[in-house]
Amino acid sequence: MSNTFQVIDGSILEGGGQILRIASALSAITSKSIQIDKIRQGRSKAGLRPQHLTGVKLVSDMSSAVCSGLTVGSQQVLMSPGPLQIRNIPYSADTGTAGSCVLLAQAALPCALYCSAQGTTTALTRMHLTGGTDAELAPPIGYMQHVLLPMLKRLLAVDAGARLERRGFYPKGGGRVMLEVAPLSPDAGCVSATPLLHAGDCLSAFQMESRGSIEEVRVFSFSGGKEPEETAGLIAEGALSRLSERFPRVSSTTEHDALAKGSGSGAVVVARSEMGCILGASAIGGPRKPALEVGHRPVDAGPAHRIHGARAGPLVLFVGADHSPHRHCHAGG
Repeated sequence: MSNTFQVIDGSILEGGGQILRIASALSAITSKSIQIDKIRQGRSKAGLRPQHLTGVKLVSDMSSAVCSGLTVGSQQVLMSPGPLQIRNIPYSADTGTAGSCVLLAQAALPCALYCSAQGTTTALTRMHLTGGTDAELAPPIGYMQHVLLPMLKRLLAVDAGARLERRGFYPKGGGRVMLEVAPLSPDAGCVSATPLLHAGDCLSAFQMESRGSIEEVRVFSFSGGKEPEETAGLIAEGALSRLSERFPRVSSTTEHDALAKGSGSGAVVVARSEMGCILGASAIGGPRKPALEVGHRPVDAGPAHRIHGARAGPLVLFVGADHSPHRHCHAGG
């Protein structure tokens, strides 16, 4: 645990929750104390909201951190982390709102890679995450299951799984996800500039210079709660009608969750390239959104560029979590 605080301006760039997630995760992994000021200063409701507070508390629990400022509305957080540790019982985090389970996982997953299993009877970090699973302004759970985790497995040998137990839609939230993560295996070939702080060693190097042509596209559409089961089929139909014009191999999977909290629908479109890249785009349905148009959106609208040009953004935190100065990545379009 460091006694010197690294001061971070929480208002820089878009000044949102991403600064909190990245800073708290890297603090826990490197055992460096941080002080985050001006949290969400430019937002209509400045300071910590329930979903941000829940995420920082989860990372704090995982690292036995000493913290201050962990209240809704706080614009300053101080965090002094201890060792990251696997527990015999799962960690638990509940936003109490429709705040995203996936954004909770975004901060906790890198930390779990460096957890120590010493003194425990399990080799996995398990987390029960409760909140929204599919909402606007956050990646849906399908993106984590079908895009992010498979890419982390392929590029960085990350062994993690996300099991959807129940969908939760805005405004109720209440969705449930079980995240399971194995710590990194020691890598004898990795030379670190400083002694390793936690059980895991360095992440693998990777290089992405060319996406290659798209070989296959799959549509994962869903509906839940009181939303009719056929909505998922209509969304898939809308997406396939666009995709079949552009790609030779397209398919779809539909799902209805009658036990979901709240009602909703949407789709995740997943493309795989000849070079092994996995790309994703998504859309969320709503009361005034015709199902066929919801299916069109991931293909024709704003997110469609993700299918036509790979982005390494979700991988940046994992690159920053690497202890070794000799590991690198090169990502290209």
